[in-house]
Amino acid sequence: NGYIDDINGWDMADNDNKPNPPSATFFHGTHCAGDAAAVADNGVGISSIGFNVSIMAVKAAPSSGSPDQITMGLEGMVYAADAGARVISHSWGLFTTASSDLKQIDDAVSYAYGKGCIILGAAGNNSSSTPFYPAASNHVISVAATNQDDTKRSASNYGSTVDISAPGDLYSTMPNGAYMAEQGTSMACPLTAGLCALMLSLNPALTPAQVESCLKSSAVNIDAINPSYKNGMGAGRIDAEAAMKCVAATLTTSVDNVSTLLENNIFVYPNPSNGSIQITFHDLSKNDFKIEITNALSQIVYTEQLLDFKGEYTKQLDLSPYGKGIYILALHLGNQNIVRKVIVY
Repeated sequence: NGYIDDINGWDMADNDNKPNPPSATFFHGTHCAGDAAAVADNGVGISSIGFNVSIMAVKAAPSSGSPDQITMGLEGMVYAADAGARVISHSWGLFTTASSDLKQIDDAVSYAYGKGCIILGAAGNNSSSTPFYPAASNHVISVAATNQDDTKRSASNYGSTVDISAPGDLYSTMPNGAYMAEQGTSMACPLTAGLCALMLSLNPALTPAQVESCLKSSAVNIDAINPSYKNGMGAGRIDAEAAMKCVAATLTTSVDNVSTLLENNIFVYPNPSNGSIQITFHDLSKNDFKIEITNALSQIVYTEQLLDFKGEYTKQLDLSPYGKGIYILALHLGNQNIVRKVIVY
């Protein structure tokens, strides 16, 4: 792709493969990353709304400058789109009416949207109804921030360009293993992005328009709580459970389709491990499953039959008695097989 060793992401501003923050003052992106995609159920720190979605690190501020100096945000969006990102979250922006600025923003947004990306932007923290970009652009979901009681956060922008609202006071990850609470639309935006990713994990076939439709139609109307900002907080405050139910309604129950969905929804954690693992998957339709774990000699060390199963499956297993090595977890559904490699050290 023209970027050398970008397995961990890319620093667009410094043009290298080191997207990690250069110092603790560059905490903004780390906090946003945790809001969207902090690993769940690992006994460490926090859990994100995205549960176990993957994240791509793209740094857009030069290490030699201020962390507020976002010089390569649009280039970062294009990079993420080309690298296969499904959801892109922008917790940065500006007020502008310059035609040259708007064209650059629209060109980058149109490119990413054309690649099938769901794009979100923080509405801004100026208590203003003036359009804030890229959030206010077409094909970008603009996110305002609310308090715990669903009232608008005092600094949050609002207005006709806002699409949705989300809680904007979140405790999340910081550089060097720290955690801290931060406030604003910068937090509300990745929280909503994490929900969009969670929705895609249930049905990866959804288009950006379908995700946005479910996100908005399932939101909680908060106009009555915010009479001074009626119609200025978008469709309402996000409701994760309702959004997932909306996505569930888009699913069919054919074996092939269920297999495709499970391929994206079966998790083994931790992996690698010392032998103690947790297996999870979620199926919304009743199906017969067979679970098998085999060692490197193809010997079965665990098997389980699930008949007419529907719902959330979670199993704690200890493979350490069978020794170190590589194991194969196979989930059989009809003539479909979903396979995971499990490493025990």
